Amino acid sequence: MKKIIIILSFLLLFSLLTAEAKQARTENYVSLSIGTSIPDAFRAIEILSQKETGKKIINLSIINTKIEFPINQMYWKDALFLIIKLNDLVLEELPGAFKVKDPEKEEKKKSKLDDNIEVETQQVKISATFFQTSKDMSKGIGIDWSTVFNGDVNARVDFKGGSGVANDIISASGSTTIDNGNVTIDINTLLKILEAREIGNIIARPVITVLSEKSGEIQVGSSFSIKTLDIAGNVADEFYDTGLILSVSPTIIEKDGIEAIHLETRVENSAVVPGQERTTIGKSQSATDVLLYDGETTVMAGLFSKDVTTIRNGVPFLKDLPWWIFGIRYLTGVNKEVQSEKEMVVILKAEIVDTIKERMENIIPITEQFEKDKKQRDKTINMFEKMSFGN
Repeated sequence: MKKIIIILSFLLLFSLLTAEAKQARTENYVSLSIGTSIPDAFRAIEILSQKETGKKIINLSIINTKIEFPINQMYWKDALFLIIKLNDLVLEELPGAFKVKDPEKEEKKKSKLDDNIEVETQQVKISATFFQTSKDMSKGIGIDWSTVFNGDVNARVDFKGGSGVANDIISASGSTTIDNGNVTIDINTLLKILEAREIGNIIARPVITVLSEKSGEIQVGSSFSIKTLDIAGNVADEFYDTGLILSVSPTIIEKDGIEAIHLETRVENSAVVPGQERTTIGKSQSATDVLLYDGETTVMAGLFSKDVTTIRNGVPFLKDLPWWIFGIRYLTGVNKEVQSEKEMVVILKAEIVDTIKERMENIIPITEQFEKDKKQRDKTINMFEKMSFGN
């Protein structure tokens, strides 16, 4: 008897819950007359969607036609799916919203090549050298980057520095006479001397080949993301590029049989600076617009950055004890922040590359000669094989 009462009670509770759910579902029914525009239909359905699920309806579709059928007491989600299906729309359910958008049309694949790109289109090879040193290095040694010509640069050797560096520069330059303490030296040789003396170091030597009148970019660094919220309350990652970023746009111009390279360049030296309240990007950048001959070198200097290093000074061993040993580390040592400013020097060399047609013309004679040599080798090998067989 007790078991029957429990079963009847359960059935009664189930009936009440089902009736309540049915009533709640009925309250979320929607009716739309024929001729209602699709955007208005979505707005009407959105009211019930927010009431039941808390989700908005984000309508990104450009369709503004009217529904061609009446909707009479239909559950709002069924009505939404019906409108989506009959109008060939795309519905995406997000954590905080329903997103409606037009279907992606399959466009005919277009050639990525512009009409003005042909086999005779010329290219430019950009060779870059990123050299980092202390801020006062160039001033202390007396390097005048504006004097760069044909790969050489002027350096003053009567500076107040180590005589070893001055002797290395004089020896490497091969100069027998020094005009007013200045000597001309090849840039790459100068950088090797400074690296050997630990005055600076080469960060990277990237090379990129770019079509004339096109753009290219080199990044030596990393990207980081910051989490943001969209209008629907969804979390999204927004990415930022940092590090050494070089953007180049070369254009080959010709007049009176003389070829030159018009080079637009932008260099950025940036780094992420995290903070408790916000993340910032420390950035220094420089841009130039120069005209170079084939194989000429230009320099971009003055990209400064700050490095902060924490140094702990005090009584050896005691200053490095853990904090929980009677706090001795606080009595025997102190942290000191040391700031150092560094300068990034970017050396760029632009060279005109042969066109596809010119390269093919150079390859064909080599290929033909290779085939002739191969036939001669095969003929010789065949002759020796016959002689060996005869013996």
